[in-house]
Amino acid sequence: MAGSKNKRRRPARWVDGRGEFAWFRSSPSPAVVVRFCRWNGGFVILVTTGSPPWSLQALLSGRASLSVSPGRWIRCGVRPLSPAELSSLPEIMQGFHDRYGTALVREHLSSPDSILFLSVDGPDDPADPWTSIRREFDAAAPTYFEHNRTDAVDRYAKGRSLQRLRETFQGRDPLLELGPGTGIETIPLLKEGHRILAVDLSPGMLSALRTRAAEHKVGGALETRTGPLGGLEGLLSDVPSGHFRGAFSTFGAFNLEPDLSRVPRALARVMAPGSPLFLAVLNRHGLPPLVFSALQGRVGEIRARFLDPVPAEGIGYPLALHPFTRRELKRRLTPWFTLEGVEAVTLLSPTHYSPRLWAFTSPAGRATLARWDAWLAQRWPFQEFGEWSFITFRRSTVPLLDAG
Repeated sequence: MAGSKNKRRRPARWVDGRGEFAWFRSSPSPAVVVRFCRWNGGFVILVTTGSPPWSLQALLSGRASLSVSPGRWIRCGVRPLSPAELSSLPEIMQGFHDRYGTALVREHLSSPDSILFLSVDGPDDPADPWTSIRREFDAAAPTYFEHNRTDAVDRYAKGRSLQRLRETFQGRDPLLELGPGTGIETIPLLKEGHRILAVDLSPGMLSALRTRAAEHKVGGALETRTGPLGGLEGLLSDVPSGHFRGAFSTFGAFNLEPDLSRVPRALARVMAPGSPLFLAVLNRHGLPPLVFSALQGRVGEIRARFLDPVPAEGIGYPLALHPFTRRELKRRLTPWFTLEGVEAVTLLSPTHYSPRLWAFTSPAGRATLARWDAWLAQRWPFQEFGEWSFITFRRSTVPLLDAG
């Protein structure tokens, strides 16, 4: 397999001009060269080297790109073969025999550890700018919770946010959540007795959230609605004014929205005066990520952090993101919301999972970093410079008509 230094190079040769070997990449793993076979309208890749990190990352993210001819990349969804599809394994293996020859298949591909199926994305709908983003999240939905649960950095950051959500919304109901994903924070809050209306762009994510809520026997306290943050006014048009006693959005929804101009007023209408709004947003002034990127030689990530939006995969995230400072958010939410506080996240803790970094630090060392991270996160000037920021607002008493 190719190493990280080959990320921008093409394979050395393309056999018979048919692309017998393909480039495969899934952020944040480096690109690798793979053998593939076309099947059922997509591509099959046999993983035979002990499930290397790139294959696991592809399954967890649900997204990848495949280059089957020089210079042409195809965006794909990634999933394992279903039990029903595994009945077609003899047909799939015959395709590899026909493509590469019996000797090579017998030596290298006869006993795959896992089998990836890559479904090819269709063209985006020009009338719906959210098509590609929705597709990304729908593809990732089946493994999204497991990714959040097993990724050490995600687990730390979302553990911090869940703690703050519990403190902020104790005794407050009902709540509005924007961008719940599959509910790594939603489900614990529901189990503690909260009632939540969750809005998400992705039907796949909401389906997984409802399934998990039913499994935990809290589905009756959950309502879901599908749509982008920018369409909140229409999505909540039937909700009475002042209905919610709190709202929150963590790690993504606000950073994905290119135009927040209509969101503050829509939020203010459905939130009761004095109710808190808790946001976890990608910080434009995040300094520690620059250090981690520099230590790992990721020069491209450093450049990408100074762009707006930060391009997809520019800093390890598969979608373009719009970072914010607390002042920028305050300006957008005024006069309907007043700023109460800001807190850094992943200030000392690593900003993304790195096997090399995790191997270098011991569990005790990482626990110490986490304690220092949480302590510094609330103190000036450190609270301004984390990878992510927790920013708390409160719904002001300014009436909508007076402010509009």
